[in-house]
Amino acid sequence: MHKYAIFEPTKTLHTFLTAAIIADPIVTMFVPLPVGHGAGVSYWFELGFIYLHSSKTLNSIYICPTHILPPNMPAAGDDAQGSSFFARKFKIPNIASDPSRWNKEWEKALATLSSSEDVYPMMSDIWKQDRWDVSELSKTTQGLNDQVHKLQGILVELWDKMEEDGHFVSAWLLLDEGERKRHLMNGLKEACEHASWAQDARALCPEITLSSMLKQRGRAFTDFVSDYSKAAKKVDAGTLYFLPSEWWQKAVDMPEPWSEEVQSTYAILTLQRNEFISESIDAHGYRGITENILDG
Repeated sequence: MHKYAIFEPTKTLHTFLTAAIIADPIVTMFVPLPVGHGAGVSYWFELGFIYLHSSKTLNSIYICPTHILPPNMPAAGDDAQGSSFFARKFKIPNIASDPSRWNKEWEKALATLSSSEDVYPMMSDIWKQDRWDVSELSKTTQGLNDQVHKLQGILVELWDKMEEDGHFVSAWLLLDEGERKRHLMNGLKEACEHASWAQDARALCPEITLSSMLKQRGRAFTDFVSDYSKAAKKVDAGTLYFLPSEWWQKAVDMPEPWSEEVQSTYAILTLQRNEFISESIDAHGYRGITENILDG
């Protein structure tokens, strides 16, 4: 039996949860929004479920019974951090209460994470094939693929316009450090809100940090966007560009050839990694920067 369940609109949420867990005690729930929208972490926890993450892109949330959590899963809190495995593990504060410290603690955590020991084992669990109906897994994967393709297209188009205009880089470099940091922080926050893994997506992308993008008076950011855009333009039409990473290449700690399930899981997490990278520099961050700088 697939350890995966889809909410049916004809059922009440309580009926769905009860029936699903009786049918399979280690099921992973896939609850489309707006059914689960607005239900806080404590709400799900009281029902015996952990709110894994949400996806505005896929219009859904993922939850699973608390009794199948990893042995080292920290206890959930009552605020937004309760939905983040890594925020609880590293005691990262809520971004709403202290954005600067939230980012600082995240960057400290990113510097210690191993792709094969810390990230892949935890984040791959939800994508195991026995938790999914084959057709639904295929739809979800295609949805992620389409989203990354869309984001990369927006970025390439916007950067081409900025290069033609020629003013953005100069205006960016003339900002003081605080303003550059503010713009990049806003983009990072937006990326965490829209990414399918929410803030936990940061664990897939240790190279995307405020500290790294602020280097060389902010030129590191514009160089990164330029290089990313140029590389994305070089791939064949309809093909995605995946940012190279030796760190991520070592995520699967087993010899090749990999099983079909491992190949599928690694491919999906690679999509989610590049989804966050694109989100962090794309319409929610980079576009906002250009509008604020060039229009005001």
